[in-house]
Amino acid sequence: MAMSNSQHDHSYNLLVVGDKGVGKTLFSTVDGILNSEEWKIDYVGYKERKKEINLNGERIKLTIYDSSSIENLHGTTRSFYRGVQGIFIIFDATNKESFQNLNKWSRDISYYGDKHVTKLVIANKCDLAEQKVVNFNKATEYFIRSNISMFEVSAQDSTNVELAYKHMILKLQSNLTSRINHQPDQYSKQIDLEFVYHISNIDPNVAEQNVDNQGLHVGTENENEQISIEKKAMQSNVINLSKTFESFCIEKVNELKYLLKLYNVTFNLTITMC
Repeated sequence: MAMSNSQHDHSYNLLVVGDKGVGKTLFSTVDGILNSEEWKIDYVGYKERKKEINLNGERIKLTIYDSSSIENLHGTTRSFYRGVQGIFIIFDATNKESFQNLNKWSRDISYYGDKHVTKLVIANKCDLAEQKVVNFNKATEYFIRSNISMFEVSAQDSTNVELAYKHMILKLQSNLTSRINHQPDQYSKQIDLEFVYHISNIDPNVAEQNVDNQGLHVGTENENEQISIEKKAMQSNVINLSKTFESFCIEKVNELKYLLKLYNVTFNLTITMC
């Protein structure tokens, strides 16, 4: 039986956008995400799918809008930008044009969407390895520099789809915390860098992340180096976020397998088994 609205700890509206044929519908309808309960509502103009999930002991309601059903209706997708907290921007890893069009989608979101909306880029069809034409390493480097996380998934066989949804939820929660603490820019950037991964040879200005028994902190080559007041302020927020990871437990680190096997990944993180 579906939970009533009063029983939800959090409720988020998500939108899935991207070029035609990139796999938006399959990504939004994949079964078994986070052990969710799902039901569908079909309207003339669009389709929405509701998922009720349990993450970190909290009950979360997701309403996912699939823009593929309205992509031929001029201006309709843009109206949805204003009513969502998170947006998945999907491209087809076997279609270079769909990757190049990410800039167009990002511009639309920046113009029509809420200034606090959380964006997550999805490189779909990773199961078609021999047909891929987009260099995932370089794409990831670009998006990390742009402060946008990116995941390589296969909606066809569900590879990493659940991980992408989990990351979106944690980002939504952490972005809300950052706004409450009045440090949205620093905090949001820190979350992306410390949760996802670092590809080798990324801009050396990207801070190396470490974890100690006090929580996440900004690492330096000289651990005795004096930390600025600004970094200390940001550090307190990141430590608060680390508590989320402790409760999240990343299902006995299974979720990190994807991160650790990605190409030339360097992931300087001390993992404590829950």
